[in-house]
Amino acid sequence: MRLVALIILFGLVGLLAGCASPVPEQLRSAPDDAPTLTQVRDAPQEYQGKRVRWGGAIADVHNKPDYTEIEIVERPLGRHGRPQDRDETQGRFMFRVDGFLEPTTYSPGRYITVLGEVAGEREGRIDEHEYTYPVVEAEDYHLWAELSEPSATRGVFYGHCYGDRWYCDPRSPGYDPRSPWCR
Repeated sequence: MRLVALIILFGLVGLLAGCASPVPEQLRSAPDDAPTLTQVRDAPQEYQGKRVRWGGAIADVHNKPDYTEIEIVERPLGRHGRPQDRDETQGRFMFRVDGFLEPTTYSPGRYITVLGEVAGEREGRIDEHEYTYPVVEAEDYHLWAELSEPSATRGVFYGHCYGDRWYCDPRSPGYDPRSPWCR
């Protein structure tokens, strides 16, 4: 009986370990004392050269001759580094990457998490509104896979680990009844 209990225990530990840290390797070195986007927008010179890990939804991609700027609408990051699907934002920022990035891959609405140094600010426009963007120079980044709506034929998931959430079982940590997976 003890052997069966140990096998079940190790099986559960293994299952939980598979969902424990899906933070992409390149983003794990995030600084603990990183400033928020609001702090940088309020005093960009004070935070010049500071490392940050921010993320959000891509708003636009601007390919230049030697680099690409990705305009990002900031979203709070979940515990695994993925931007959360919330209507909260501290504003927008530009993420600068050497070389060319394909705009159809880095398309508006896709979630991205970036790691880099604050490199100042850049004046720009959002439609007719003048806007000052904090600029982050790329150290690394991760473009997240798109979540698709679940098929009606798949039924309801119970305790299904996906990204930074446990879906559909009200007893699970992170249960979110608004999730498209629970409809």
